[in-house]
Amino acid sequence: MDKNDLLKSKKAAIEEMAELAKSGENAERMEELKGEIRSLDARIEAFDMADAGKKDLKTFTPDIKKETRSLIEVVGGPAINRTYAGMFNQGRAIEVNEEELRAFRASMLEGTPATGGFSVPEPLAAQWLDANIEGEIIRPRATVWAMESATRKVIGWDAASRAGGTLFGGFAMEFLAEEGTGNKQTGKLRVITLGANKGAIFVDISNELREDGQGFEAQLDGAMRTSIGYGMDKYFVNGNGAGQPLGIRNDPAKISVAKESGQTKDTIVYTNLAKMFSRMYPAGRQRAIWLANDDTIPQLLSLTITVGTGGSHIPVMTESNGQFKILGRPVVFTSHMPTLGDADDIMFVDLSQYAVGIRRGLSLERSNIPGWTQDLMSYRALLRFDGQGTWNAAISPEHGQSLSWCVGLVERA
Repeated sequence: MDKNDLLKSKKAAIEEMAELAKSGENAERMEELKGEIRSLDARIEAFDMADAGKKDLKTFTPDIKKETRSLIEVVGGPAINRTYAGMFNQGRAIEVNEEELRAFRASMLEGTPATGGFSVPEPLAAQWLDANIEGEIIRPRATVWAMESATRKVIGWDAASRAGGTLFGGFAMEFLAEEGTGNKQTGKLRVITLGANKGAIFVDISNELREDGQGFEAQLDGAMRTSIGYGMDKYFVNGNGAGQPLGIRNDPAKISVAKESGQTKDTIVYTNLAKMFSRMYPAGRQRAIWLANDDTIPQLLSLTITVGTGGSHIPVMTESNGQFKILGRPVVFTSHMPTLGDADDIMFVDLSQYAVGIRRGLSLERSNIPGWTQDLMSYRALLRFDGQGTWNAAISPEHGQSLSWCVGLVERA
């Protein structure tokens, strides 16, 4: 295929994409067309370079000092100066300021070319990470802290006993006579340390697939986005805190509600849910959500409350516009929760009491050096983050049972 054929193919792809944009339909085909156009642009550029008598790519040395506002793409050998429009910014041409460009060049000099890699600039990576938040469960509802170093100190209240009228945080109300002197009180605080644990995804693909596959890079982009969000949620729910986040299921403040006497195994009954709701601390009931495994859906949909003596029943879980609710609070189904009958197959949680630390943002890189002899392109995504609850224990009110921000259900096996 010569350059004219490539230009004709690009024109046809652009016209088809314009038609799809008018109708707003077939988003999948739109992504495929974006990938085709990027692939065609790369091949057209190769013709242009050959026509201009460029040096052989294997002997070309990048001019790092050249003043330009374009980025420098390095994929294992020579550098190509151009405005970056690669896979990780979904085809948008991005200009960076001189400070960002100097930082980018510095990263190249300090190590990137030695591995034949290309690092996406930090502002692009941050945008890429933010775009993924819609598909996540925990981070959008948690309290998120930016981490400017490997650790971040976060202040939390000590979940002190409320016996004798002591309030959460160690304070207690007192009454004073006229001109009386009050007693000074000291709040009980605790320091939470969030550490920048490194999460990573590595993937190798053949260059034939990357160049010839219809919209492949767009598909890879979407898959890595989904994987990052999926991985973060997995450890925010189940992490053990050893080199990874401390998940809500392992939180020291978690309360586990007992099953009912004689309750059949692998079931959820209305009393389970009512007791879980009652163990949420009062302020949290207006913010909390239910997290449940998809296996619980048949059980929850079949739960009803009998009304009167006429045989009428009210469903426990209601649905409106695709949103499920139990006792007025949203239900989110996720495979990160254990299967039906296991402990914590359903939980009631106020995620505003869960702290998430993000160290700067994603590091997105690609290189052909690791798979040079096999003609492979390697992609990797690195993210340093942490998460844990802000309470050190459930609170004990002056009257009644203990309360918490995260409440689970024991095993019913």
